[in-house]
Amino acid sequence: MIKRLTKQTIEARFEYNARSDWEQWILLCSDIHFDNPKCERRLFFSHMDEAKERNALVFVDGDFFCLMNGRYDPRRSKTGIRKEYNEDNYLDLVINDAAERMKPYAGNILGIAHGNHEQTVSLNCNTSVLDRLVERINIFEKTSIQVAPYQGLIMFRFVQPDGGAVKTIKMFFHHGKWGGVITKGTLGVGRYATIFPEADIVLSGHTHDQWIVKQPQFRVNKMGEWSVKNQYHIKTGTYKEEYLEGDTWANKNIVMPKCLGGYWLRFRYSKPKGVYFDIFEAN
Repeated sequence: MIKRLTKQTIEARFEYNARSDWEQWILLCSDIHFDNPKCERRLFFSHMDEAKERNALVFVDGDFFCLMNGRYDPRRSKTGIRKEYNEDNYLDLVINDAAERMKPYAGNILGIAHGNHEQTVSLNCNTSVLDRLVERINIFEKTSIQVAPYQGLIMFRFVQPDGGAVKTIKMFFHHGKWGGVITKGTLGVGRYATIFPEADIVLSGHTHDQWIVKQPQFRVNKMGEWSVKNQYHIKTGTYKEEYLEGDTWANKNIVMPKCLGGYWLRFRYSKPKGVYFDIFEAN
């Protein structure tokens, strides 16, 4: 069950049985740039199909859309727009097409967060393209997909059918800020760890890099006993391949090839660990 607790907090609640074969998968991705001609849609929808097969939830951490070809966008170019969207009702065409293509996966989508591309369109055109997309899917499919902010929290709660103890795993998300040709944004781990000290997982995207970094942290319980807990920082890649053609903006500015895909987050149960998680590449 998915519900909104506050403007910035979403709860995803799961029932689990205390047996070794229980699992729940989550696809974490960002920077799809769905409407861009360079979007690797085949890869993206193969991951969405896999999510459907696994009965997984999907969370998109910003920049589902690209939408750089509006009238007021200085980045617009004729080569940056798909021919089927090259009409006066450009935004409508993109949103309607995205809604139709995402409808088969509506029951799997936990939420889609705002990224810098969606926010730029909102500033220029005075409408939230994500709200328009999600409300269109939710109305027709009777789902509860959440429109998430640029920065927020997902509380994964796990309960047993008999009403036993509740296990909570907190995932803070931010569309992303820090990058770097050499560091790939990993210097941001220490900053995020300071900003989100309670997080079990910190998710970010934006720079089209892809990595996992563990940040060990001290914890002290009520008895004064010390332990070390690993905070997992996940940077999701992109589904936009803009480096294979020689005259692209990316090649001219030598911003380096980027990683395609995201990550699978898998929750499992075992008697010694209780509910725990592991992480796999989705490439």
